[in-house]
Amino acid sequence: MTEKELFDKVIWQIKQDNELEQALNANPHLVNTTLKNYDQNYRKFMKKYDGKITDKEDDSDLVKILQEFDCAPKTKNNMVNVLLLIRRHFKLPVDKLLYYRGYKKNGKYVGGELITQCNQGKIQKKIETDKDLPSKQELITYCNSLYKQNKLTEYIINYILIHYGVRNKDLDMEITKDNRVISHVNKYVKHFTGNYLYLTECYVMVIINQYKTAKTFGRKTFKVTSRKMVKAVWELWFDKQTKLLVNPISRTPATAEGIGRIVKEASYNKIGEGRIFKALIGDIFKNTTDLEERRKLLDHYSKSRGTEIQNILKCYATDIPI
Repeated sequence: MTEKELFDKVIWQIKQDNELEQALNANPHLVNTTLKNYDQNYRKFMKKYDGKITDKEDDSDLVKILQEFDCAPKTKNNMVNVLLLIRRHFKLPVDKLLYYRGYKKNGKYVGGELITQCNQGKIQKKIETDKDLPSKQELITYCNSLYKQNKLTEYIINYILIHYGVRNKDLDMEITKDNRVISHVNKYVKHFTGNYLYLTECYVMVIINQYKTAKTFGRKTFKVTSRKMVKAVWELWFDKQTKLLVNPISRTPATAEGIGRIVKEASYNKIGEGRIFKALIGDIFKNTTDLEERRKLLDHYSKSRGTEIQNILKCYATDIPI
């Protein structure tokens, strides 16, 4: 280590001991990832700022530095978080920092230059990503290609996503031949409360008990007669795969945290469940001109996903001329 590097390290440690470390020590509830983020963003800010965060009573200079930073608004917001943490710990004013970021007062936003920039960035990113959403036919073609490649788990995931527009958690399914999972007898209904792919010789019954809006919509069941789908599920059964979502390497059932990752990896261009559903809704308005047919398709996805049509239009058809 050179003399200059050693000097810089000592200066950095002094700064950290006097500011960041004290503020962090006063917040023992913070998890390691948060501590790391605070440290990284503090270092980033201090490269531009000559002094300490606690040097001045007024926080105008801090806002000026943030405004001059050539980085994404989200990164600036992360730096604001650490500045607020430190100054609040030392009971210093943060009025101008809050005004720069924006805050709610009596139900209305005050200031908000940074929040506006963050939202504009999100909107622009959304426009750029959504303009490349696939058509339903492209999704179907991709799904069929998975079957031809004998990627049966991925095929089943995409088949259910495309035809029923379900959420990630819905796909956490057990493959079974136990007919009690489809029973309406009370003692069985109480016992079999998971999500299932129920196998028969001629069809597969998709049964979903656990999902986001189950309390409102109740148990969902879909009868699938597609020969490819039936054969694919049987193949997994013969391979002794009892869960649809499994880790690709260990072949063990996915954890709750891993469900979204597995579904995203299996999806078209790795766009994930949410954007697939948006693509399906967009396809209805782009390629279905008959209003009654549109209504039927929206009603189908409303029931199969478990969400009201008005929520579908609000969340997934925002950029579509209806």
